[in-house]
Amino acid sequence: ILLLIIIGLLSIYAFIEPKKPIPQSPKSPELPSLKNHKSATSCYSNSNFNTRDVYRIVITGGPCAGKTTSINSVAKELSKLGYSVYIVPEAATLLMKGGAMINLDGSDESAQVELQANLMQMQMALEDTFTEIASATREKSVILCDRGLMDGSAYISPELWQVILDERGWSVVHLRDRRYEAVIHLVTAAQGAEEFYTVMNNEARYEGLEAARQTDLNTQKAW
Repeated sequence: ILLLIIIGLLSIYAFIEPKKPIPQSPKSPELPSLKNHKSATSCYSNSNFNTRDVYRIVITGGPCAGKTTSINSVAKELSKLGYSVYIVPEAATLLMKGGAMINLDGSDESAQVELQANLMQMQMALEDTFTEIASATREKSVILCDRGLMDGSAYISPELWQVILDERGWSVVHLRDRRYEAVIHLVTAAQGAEEFYTVMNNEARYEGLEAARQTDLNTQKAW
């Protein structure tokens, strides 16, 4: 089903006029809580890419929804159809594998803001790199993102999410509406298939059943 949805979306985009470039945003101001962090990556940087034949699709959802498995399966099928397929890994999983603790439970507000902002910055850098590489090939390419930037708002309070947006100079319009061609949500196994829910196959997964259900709902609302 997921493959059919994506193929349908790609067919629709094949007949849509190429997107016009989005004006470059002014440089985000340097703010106190993030004063030691400097990076050229921004949510607007992908505006410079020739993305006419590059389609960025987010596969998101709650914990243990089958995102990674689905992405790998869809990637193989799209390759058979002649697309160059790139998979952007989940930033949180990469950090966890590297030894970073990403569980925000018990962290103070400053630590939550710092961690989530860094997660998003890393995700942006990964997505932008894959987009630039795909664009340079001038081939029809699909970039499958294991989660997207708006997912971060599901793991932090609305107030702290707004702090991140304000401090980095980001906006929901650019993070959600102008960055990706499509977003597909897969429902967590904790919602209706509890016997299949596990935290054993992903280093970045730590939620219990109820927390997984709430995160799934928050992720839906985020997009």
